[in-house]
Amino acid sequence: VPKRFSINVFASLTAEIAEQPAEVDAIRRKYGISEAEHHEESQRWTDDFATNDELRKRYLGIVQRYRGYLKTRR
Repeated sequence: VPKRFSINVFASLTAEIAEQPAEVDAIRRKYGISEAEHHEESQRWTDDFATNDELRKRYLGIVQRYRGYLKTRR
């Protein structure tokens, strides 16, 4: 099954939830996904990260940058 989101969009989703965990349902709605779809997408990315450390590091870097950006917007 192909991934639904690009690495940047998935990292943005992850960062938003990390910064505002109480808003997870609203954030998922904003991205147009259900909890089940989010878990499926997460699993697809996790499977890729398990075999591609470069991709995993790139993703984590993007998440950190987005989290920094979100902190400045509060």
